[in-house]
Order: sequence, then structure tokens, then C-alpha cells
Amino acid sequence: MKPTKTPTKTEKISQYEAFLHKINLFCISGNNEGIKELVENADIWSYCHRVSNGGFSEKQQQSAIDNAFWKLCNTPKTDQVSQERQKFWATQKEESLLPKKDLPVQTEDNEENHECALYLDINGTCIICGSGNT
Repeated sequence: MKPTKTPTKTEKISQYEAFLHKINLFCISGNNEGIKELVENADIWSYCHRVSNGGFSEKQQQSAIDNAFWKLCNTPKTDQVSQERQKFWATQKEESLLPKKDLPVQTEDNEENHECALYLDINGTCIICGSGNT
């Protein structure tokens, strides 16, 4: 097991605050998978305090605790899903800014031969020919 840095009291406070804020963020956003990952991290951290039952040296056990501590806020599965969502919505936003090609353009030629459903006003009346809800 690779030794990790034992956190100072200031680092512990900072990490615990970040952990609690991240839980709150996931609660507010309804991100159950993120909450699940954070609870699993807390469970691992807690387990590291009692895992060895004398099987690890004091140094090995402290290293396991430190390693779990620095990973408390890690949520790789949730982060990957968030990145995929961000890419998707960025693409959707870009596409929504492109001009629409398939929308009918009203010209004098198609006023006589048009599909009323494409030109209904709020009352269901065709804005071209005036026919009722078609």
C-alpha cells in the first residue's frame, strides 16, 4: 500500500466541509447516484479505522485511513455521467442555434396549396386561409 499524506486539522476541516457540501449539492439536484458514491466513500473511510483488528501495523492502518480520507469527495461515476450530460446539452444548444431547414416558408405560391396544420394560430385557425381547426 502506497503511503499517503496524513491530513492536518485544517485539511480535515476543508475536506469534511467539501464532502458535506457535495452531499447537499447532490440532494438538491436529486443526484441519487452521486449520494450513493459519497456514502460508499464514507463507509470505506469508516471501515479503514477498524479493518485490521491487529492485522496491519499502525503505519499501514494510518495509510489506509489517509488514502480513504483523500478519496471522500471522489465520485468518478457521477462525474463521468455529468460530463456526458454537459456534452449532450452543449451539442443540443449548438444545434438549436442553427437555422431550421425543414420549416415551411410562406410564399405566394404555397398560399393556395398548403397544409393548414403548419399555420394554426392560438385559436386553431389557419393564418393563411382562415379555415377552422383542421
